[in-house]
Amino acid sequence: MYASLKRENNQASWNGSQMLYGIDWNNHFPITLNSKNGNTSPLRIARSSAREVFDFYGKHYDEIFLRSGHPHPFFVEPMNEQRLRYYEIMGDFLAYFDGDQIVGVFVGNPLDWSTYYLRTSGLLPSHQGQGFTGAMLDVLFPVLRSHGVLRAEVDVAPGNYVEIEYMSKRGFRPTGYHSSDRWGTLLRLCKYLDTRCEETFLNQLCDGPRLIRKE
Repeated sequence: MYASLKRENNQASWNGSQMLYGIDWNNHFPITLNSKNGNTSPLRIARSSAREVFDFYGKHYDEIFLRSGHPHPFFVEPMNEQRLRYYEIMGDFLAYFDGDQIVGVFVGNPLDWSTYYLRTSGLLPSHQGQGFTGAMLDVLFPVLRSHGVLRAEVDVAPGNYVEIEYMSKRGFRPTGYHSSDRWGTLLRLCKYLDTRCEETFLNQLCDGPRLIRKE
């Protein structure tokens, strides 16, 4: 899928966050994280690149997201130079390493001057359920907050109850739906990194209990 892209530069690109937020991710990664129950070895999380992440997903996407035998039902855009260039300019890339082997990846990008988007995250089944993603987000969110980012958003399939429950426990709130030819209907979840924004959302748009989760 990606072999036809003749781009030699495989350097990590964090240009979007650097330009908009002034974040130098070299000051925060690499880091080493232990599994929450000690069942797997510690993982090193380091900066990566669009090419490295896409190569990993090209090999392991079905395995990670349990899509074997179930073709993607929506419109699939080709991985062309224009798409790759977008990611190289705007994308923030991390890879999870077990020794020298990549066992997971993360991609995020700025949506605007104060909103950050968690685009995709995936770990091999052997390393899922060990708390690595949550531990990485515990590093990511304080950095974003300290650079003026007010919210982090993610899209989840409405039927993905496991992911919705997981994100809800981490302080994400459902803020809407949207539909597209590429992904169908998705639920938008938002984690407010500034309590003023969360209070505004709850006061103006929500009824019932108004618990503000504090970190």
